[in-house]
Amino acid sequence: MTYTKQNIAARLLAVLLAIVMIGGVFAVSAQAADASNVKQYDYYTCIGDSIAAGYGPYDRSVRGFVTVPKAYHGLVASATGADFQSLSHVGMRTVEARWLLDDDYSASPEAESLRAMYFNGMSDYLFWMDSRKSASDPGDDRYQVSDAIRNELKDYYGAFGLKNFYRDHLKKSDLITVGLGLNDVFLYAMKQTAAELDDPGMNLFLEVEEYLRYMSIGYNAFLTNWTPLINAIKAISPNATLVVVGMYNPFKEVRLTNTSWAKVGQMADMIVNGMNNYLQQQADALGYKYADVMQTEICDTVPFTDETFFDKIVADCHPTEAGHVYMMNQILAQLPERGGFPFNDVKTTDWFYDDVVYCWQNGLMDGMTNTTFQPQGTTTRAQFATVLYRMANTPDVTGKSCPFTDVKPGSWYEKAVIWCYNAGVINGVTDTTFVPDASVTREQMVSMLFRYSGDSAPTGSLQFTDAARVSPYAVPAVIWAVQNGIVDGMSDGSFSPKGEATRGQLAKILHKYATR
Repeated sequence: MTYTKQNIAARLLAVLLAIVMIGGVFAVSAQAADASNVKQYDYYTCIGDSIAAGYGPYDRSVRGFVTVPKAYHGLVASATGADFQSLSHVGMRTVEARWLLDDDYSASPEAESLRAMYFNGMSDYLFWMDSRKSASDPGDDRYQVSDAIRNELKDYYGAFGLKNFYRDHLKKSDLITVGLGLNDVFLYAMKQTAAELDDPGMNLFLEVEEYLRYMSIGYNAFLTNWTPLINAIKAISPNATLVVVGMYNPFKEVRLTNTSWAKVGQMADMIVNGMNNYLQQQADALGYKYADVMQTEICDTVPFTDETFFDKIVADCHPTEAGHVYMMNQILAQLPERGGFPFNDVKTTDWFYDDVVYCWQNGLMDGMTNTTFQPQGTTTRAQFATVLYRMANTPDVTGKSCPFTDVKPGSWYEKAVIWCYNAGVINGVTDTTFVPDASVTREQMVSMLFRYSGDSAPTGSLQFTDAARVSPYAVPAVIWAVQNGIVDGMSDGSFSPKGEATRGQLAKILHKYATR
């Protein structure tokens, strides 16, 4: 690929003006982590673009869905001891990720752009995968997918059902990272204006206007898609630790010429900082951790005026090996430490030890004091409502109320009871009383958890020796819990439905529910 000086100058001016003009509308910290002391996870998935997929100067064959040990996803998996699946792919934007995960995503201008995606046929790939009905189905020829892409997922469901591929892996994940955004704005605009910029007779100022327009479309699509995308991920895997990986400026090493001192590409910092600020501001509201990676080291690239610039920038704008190590550390800094378990009444030999550790590390249950968990103590109705509220990521209850006169305004459990009641998760003991301090029974606990799950009523029957003592309202919930491996019977073969649930039993049930 070669370019005339006129085209190079036109491209340069268009890019720089776009960066300066858009950057003006946007209104930034680094940490390190001890990888040896980070919490350990069972299953980790990474959603993202080529950076997350591990594409870069040291490995240009990566498209996605494989583990690259030098990439930050491979490093995080190793540090957390987790099994791993990459759900990242070269070229991915929030548009593609949302299309894969959000069933409510309907056709829109940015969704339609899927069918004319840039560079590598990412969207053709997705549409081709989704159009197949069996392993022998050649798929929709309209998308012109290469044989390499056709073979990429040949062992998964006969190479069809990419949405299921994503969702099945997310469901079993207790750690998820998401790294998206750069392609939404920069590469989308570049692709849309590429043909015009190659035209020697182009009107430069009209082309700058077009470039700005496409960047604005991409940025607005990013803003539109972000919240539904995160909500879709959390709906599929509500109990996973979710870390959003911020963005760095992919052009920060770009100079105008070999002799230039200033790096003109750093002007894009304004746009990237604006997008990062948005991600960081949404963290609490959407229930994720944010990892700042703005200082990621990337490769040096040839100057902008070099004829090979546009061939090399795609690889050179990716992290170096040191850059991926830095990104790993920023992610690990958002995870809890492995050590520091505070409860001296929970021993490593106790049957509930792993369950209490899980609930404590994931913020589901606190101790009764700073150093005691009291695993044999009973669980109150207010405590269990609070656990369910935390599992739902403490949604806002502004404007909502409940009819229970014994739920004290301003009490530590008030918001939890209000949310659980309005979500249909809990009922009162009477129409107007909740009895927050009463111990929750085993059948009540299972029933509330069943309602929280939103699962359909199961078929089957109970085999416990005291099955007849299970209240009729609780029978479907107990059947569901048994079928899903969430509860066990007592050592004598009974269920003990009216027995008070201990805190140790609750921790075990919550752990089983979260990892079922």
